Amino acid sequence: MENDKKSSMLKKLIHIFNSSKDGLWYMGSDEHVNFYNTKFYEQFNIPLTDSLLEHWVALIHPQDQKIFTNRLSSHKCGNESVINSEYRVQTRSGRYIWIEATGIIVDDGNEKYMVGCHRDISERNLLNDYLSYVAYHDDETGLYNKQKWLNDIKNSPQNGTSFLFSLRNVNRYCKEWNGQVLKDVASSLVHWFDSKLSEPDIYRLSKETFLIRSDTKVSTSIINDITRIAAESISKSPYLDIAILTSDIAIGVIHEIEFSNVDAFNLVTKVLDYAHEKGGIAIYENEVKHAVERHFLIHDSLAEAISNQDLSIVVQPIIDTRTNSIISFEALVRWQHPKLGNIYPNEFIPIAEERDLIAPLSYLVLQKACRFLKKLEIKDAQYSRAKININISALQLYDRSFSDRALDIAKNENIPPQRITFEITESHILDDSDTGSLAAKELHNQGFNLSLDDFGSGYSSITSIFRLPIQQLKLDRSLIHDSLTHNTCGDLISYLVQHCINNNIELVAEGIENNETLAHLKSLGAYILQGYGLHKPSPPELWI
Repeated sequence: MENDKKSSMLKKLIHIFNSSKDGLWYMGSDEHVNFYNTKFYEQFNIPLTDSLLEHWVALIHPQDQKIFTNRLSSHKCGNESVINSEYRVQTRSGRYIWIEATGIIVDDGNEKYMVGCHRDISERNLLNDYLSYVAYHDDETGLYNKQKWLNDIKNSPQNGTSFLFSLRNVNRYCKEWNGQVLKDVASSLVHWFDSKLSEPDIYRLSKETFLIRSDTKVSTSIINDITRIAAESISKSPYLDIAILTSDIAIGVIHEIEFSNVDAFNLVTKVLDYAHEKGGIAIYENEVKHAVERHFLIHDSLAEAISNQDLSIVVQPIIDTRTNSIISFEALVRWQHPKLGNIYPNEFIPIAEERDLIAPLSYLVLQKACRFLKKLEIKDAQYSRAKININISALQLYDRSFSDRALDIAKNENIPPQRITFEITESHILDDSDTGSLAAKELHNQGFNLSLDDFGSGYSSITSIFRLPIQQLKLDRSLIHDSLTHNTCGDLISYLVQHCINNNIELVAEGIENNETLAHLKSLGAYILQGYGLHKPSPPELWI
């Protein structure tokens, strides 16, 4: 009677097991296995009763078998009270599904055995795989994304080398080519770098930035070979159905050890920005490494320096040699950096333009120049008519507020605009623009003087002397130097002297460094001169 009750209870339990979604199993000490829940286990080619452990192991994916057997052995030795594992098992159809297995050892005094359950987690893993793919892949190109790259370099020994690729004006290219450009660039990078490196990983870190990663350090000779031809080769790739300018491409190289203890993406951005500014290539080592660090130390501190008025000016007189009198001073900006020391304008002016700081920098120079002029005339009345020359980029003329702001500063410092001369650099930019020309005329109408700077260099426009309302023309030192040995350059200066006389324009010759040049210019009719041979730039305090 008692045995009948136990048998009945066992049958009920088996029915309960069969109603479950999970598979349940029992394994004796002899490794014979019984499986419960027919619906779950009938998908496998294995007997459900009196089966052997080796039958089940034979169905496990070859890549997972060793892990499974090691974990099971450890469990039998008592190293783990509960064993949880995930592995793939082959079904009757031949496909593999993911199984989550849990097992415990039971010792009831009479027998030591294992019991546990199996659960199909294929859908869960499939979802996890999808979410992982979305999390670690770029949705436009299918390449690995920034998050995947950050995880990879964090979990690697950082012995490799990363090549960087940046394409500026991506939005313009996408607009012209209906967005196909990104997939084409990705395909070009994949195929080209696959031919140069051994199994590289390729990532898209931002809209315009791609990274090609080799997990081993690449030699200097290979780096030089790759960087030398990369931009042109990729722009002409057969996988690229669009025309890309090589001038829009920058190539960088960073050995991954450099990513230790720094913001890795920020470093990538800095190296590529530096490459764009310095000819398209930047290999982050030796001199370039120091140059990049210096560049971005300036980059990161310039705005604060302007805001705090930490930049100063020096002044250089402009002399009328006929009367040996100073008719104006050119105000030149200087920066004494607390860490880098004296930084010259040719280093920080391009950064100011890049960061849209050129306007506040110009206003600061104008303010300091006006204050110098006011103190100078208070000290010595002979300078009451002296002017001040200040450099501005032609690009600033596109800022409609520039003339009004400049006039406000002049009024606040009590300096008439007629005593201020704006020297326009890079005047060739204005050749195809009415906006810039109109802005120049607005400055003239407000009383400011306009000077065409660097005339005779590649950055000046010949047509500007006819199109702009200028009161002064400054000859570039390269033209003056060439006139010493080339008669045609001397003839051009003689023509410009006469043109300025006829049009009431003041002609100034820069770069006078010795008596020979001074005498030569006088012989050509140029008498208003500026240069180290007459006066070096000096702090305003020496004059006031």
